[in-house]
Amino acid sequence: MDILRDMVEHIRLDFDRTLLDNEDYTGAEERLHSFIENELPPEKSQEMDSLVNDVTNAMFHAAILYGIKYGARLTAELLE
Repeated sequence: MDILRDMVEHIRLDFDRTLLDNEDYTGAEERLHSFIENELPPEKSQEMDSLVNDVTNAMFHAAILYGIKYGARLTAELLE
């Protein structure tokens, strides 16, 4: 079980590092937060909340797929 925990932690850290090193992602995240805080009309806040939830769900989906593929590759390497 420890090896599975190690794999999960390794995948999580690698995914976090990949996102944090991606300037396009971090720039887009900063612009989104700036827009929400400074420019979003109050009547659009519900719509924006819904869109942010959709984006969050898409990110989790991408992370899960990434984890499955990465985990499968690590497992194959361990079994060799």
